Amino acid sequence: METQLRRNQNYIDGIAKLFTNYKLTGWEEPYAKMKVELADYDAWARATILPKARSDFRLPPEEYKLAFERYGVDIPPAQIAVMAHKAYVEYQAEMAPIAAQIAKEKGYTLSDYRDVIAELKKTQITGDAFHKA
Repeated sequence: METQLRRNQNYIDGIAKLFTNYKLTGWEEPYAKMKVELADYDAWARATILPKARSDFRLPPEEYKLAFERYGVDIPPAQIAVMAHKAYVEYQAEMAPIAAQIAKEKGYTLSDYRDVIAELKKTQITGDAFHKA
């Protein structure tokens, strides 16, 4: 919520810039009124809603479970977390030898998959070269 409230001023400033850039007329008075109303709304939201907002972006466990059920998933969230962690560890294990091979071929000093990915990102293929690769 704080992120959205911080963005509001950018939107307000952007509206004025667009109106000015396109040389529109007659917008200043309604814009000034809207600007005051939105500032009042932001102040109200900070005073009334923000203190009641969760400090953690994650859903409470009960809502998380209900969200899964709405998608037809009847596996408990804790079990899904265990399964996801196991799969992640397996993927890491699969990436390790591939990363080591790429590091050796490319002459990288580090062979951890994270380091190899970071090095590969430095020389990404774009445009026509991508279609020829």
